[in-house]
Amino acid sequence: MKNNKGFTMVELLAVIIILGILATVAIGAGSYYIYRSRKKAYDRMFDAAINATEQYAMDNPKSNSVSFEDLIESGYLSGAVDPSDSSKTCTGKVLITHNNSDNKELTSNNYKVSLCCDNYNYTYSTSNKTYSEDAYCKMDSYNVEDVETIKVLNIYPDDSNSYRDRLKNWMSSYGLGKIEVTPVYIGNYNSNPESYMTTGDGQKYDVIVFGFADVNGPRVQYGNDLSDAAVVAVKKYLDSGGSALFGHDTMLSYHKNFVSLSSYVCVSVKAANTHPGSSKVVISREGIFTDYPWQIGGLGKKLTIPYSHVTGQTSNGDIWLTFDTGSGNDVYLSTCGNNALIQTGHSGGEAEPDEQKIIANIIFYMVSKKQGLD
Repeated sequence: MKNNKGFTMVELLAVIIILGILATVAIGAGSYYIYRSRKKAYDRMFDAAINATEQYAMDNPKSNSVSFEDLIESGYLSGAVDPSDSSKTCTGKVLITHNNSDNKELTSNNYKVSLCCDNYNYTYSTSNKTYSEDAYCKMDSYNVEDVETIKVLNIYPDDSNSYRDRLKNWMSSYGLGKIEVTPVYIGNYNSNPESYMTTGDGQKYDVIVFGFADVNGPRVQYGNDLSDAAVVAVKKYLDSGGSALFGHDTMLSYHKNFVSLSSYVCVSVKAANTHPGSSKVVISREGIFTDYPWQIGGLGKKLTIPYSHVTGQTSNGDIWLTFDTGSGNDVYLSTCGNNALIQTGHSGGEAEPDEQKIIANIIFYMVSKKQGLD
């Protein structure tokens, strides 16, 4: 006898579930192949940028960086259409590290390519063949190389002439001729802060640097805290978008006026207990700061400074350099927006070449962040 029974409800549900699974697998496979196809397209852009930069470096042997825009305008790169959206264009930058050797007739180069597209922001390094999520695209899109002149007011904490021109001399060597430093003793600044801050056209300075000398500690005779009038002037300056770099022993618990500015650098200040120090600092974050104008190194690289330490500060901002003491709280350099705290100045106000490059880089970085925030 012929059975005319149709599918049962259980059988229909089973068929639906199986079809759903097959559809999910098909969609997943399709998405995976689309991803792989786009990833290969982005990889081809990296390769094209590297090849273009190799030609560019041959014609411009002293260059240490070049933007995609410059490569395209100079005819080295044909274009940078976004593989995910042909109506859009990717941007980027290539950093060039020259490996000079007396035993080689030709100089070999390593390249670090930052590729900036709507849904793809990565850096590829030819030296170790690795990709990393890119700070250049996401954090610092402003082109720091466009900066022409940076005017710096250096408020130094000791009226002896031995400290007055320290920062000025360092930046004459490492500031690319773009960092102009005006030194003023903190006692003079405290007496009439507004005279140093503004002109009829607005702020005189792009960056204020507080430091660098090891006399900001509890030495009352130096009067190294800011005056009440100076705090008002500095807050007005920072609130209008100005940048400040605070050196060693500025933000200490007994400097109530300096501490009142601690929120601008995302730092909390407790009693002045001294942390273990070191003459080595370790790079813990990469970005524009570590690459321009001096390529100071990648993650984990150690740099040499005169001995210094942390005194009661906890950094809650972006941590770029830490002391190699093994403690994550021993922070040498941290930033908060376009302001920063650095532990330079402990050892008699001296600075090793590594440290002078660090200071030049952080000054450029703060100005680039300021421009990005405007």
